[in-house]
Amino acid sequence: MRNLILLFLTATMILFAGCTKEGLDGEDGLNGINGIDGVDGTYGADGTDGTDGTDGTNGTNGQDGNANVKTYTIVVSPSNWVETGTVGETMYGYYAQKYMSALNSNMVNYGAVLVYLSSGGVYMALPMSMTYDGWVTFFQYGYELNYIEIMKQDSDLLTLGQTTTLTFKVVLIEGTAGKCFVIPPNLDIADYESVKEYYNLEN
Repeated sequence: MRNLILLFLTATMILFAGCTKEGLDGEDGLNGINGIDGVDGTYGADGTDGTDGTDGTNGTNGQDGNANVKTYTIVVSPSNWVETGTVGETMYGYYAQKYMSALNSNMVNYGAVLVYLSSGGVYMALPMSMTYDGWVTFFQYGYELNYIEIMKQDSDLLTLGQTTTLTFKVVLIEGTAGKCFVIPPNLDIADYESVKEYYNLEN
């Protein structure tokens, strides 16, 4: 009888153990914290350089300068002046002539000849005038093959002889073969310093 009870208890426990009822699913848990970012990877190799761009067009050539520009200094002493004409008449005055071998046929026919009177370190372009008490003195110039000439006349037709030495600057600008030289429109030939700078003259 005792053995039967134990056997019954054992069978009952096995029956309950094999028939255990499953419970309902539980709610999902909270999401976990994001992990730490990984270390950056190494940079890739540099790409190939692009091809060079097309060269730009060349600029326009500047105007060629005239290298055949020269300056000369002539000194006219009182004894160099020669009286001409008749006192009281229109052509009365004095002139001084100086030899210049640079005044060749090409220069006379196609070049430009500029003359400046030096006074107190300033060069005044001829033709020019100087006003005095009662009259005006005019200085002019002319030239021919191998010679340059300075003329002096007073407005009252009573021109006085020159008693002091005068210094003149002569600028010779050679023309192109067969073509007369044309003064550049942006050059003030009345200003010697402008001429000096424009042609890069030394003195």
